[in-house]
Amino acid sequence: RTTQAGWMARALVAPIRVNYHIEHHLMAATPYFKLPQLHQRLREGEHVPKPPTYWQVFQIMASQAPQHPTAPVSSVVDRNNPSASA
Repeated sequence: RTTQAGWMARALVAPIRVNYHIEHHLMAATPYFKLPQLHQRLREGEHVPKPPTYWQVFQIMASQAPQHPTAPVSSVVDRNNPSASA
């Protein structure tokens, strides 16, 4: 998915325009420095949706994460044989 990346995201998680994922796969021969222009043209033609920010992606992923309770240690470790796992 394409993601909006501010200066901090570009510095930390999206160097050389890796946040333009959809555009890269649509036209893989496009140089990374032209991906913003490609994205703009695709947005103008309504071919791609407005991308979320990295924070919005994080919130989406967190809300879809399975809600499993933490297993108690007693269910993982056999007290009679600590080297064996359940």
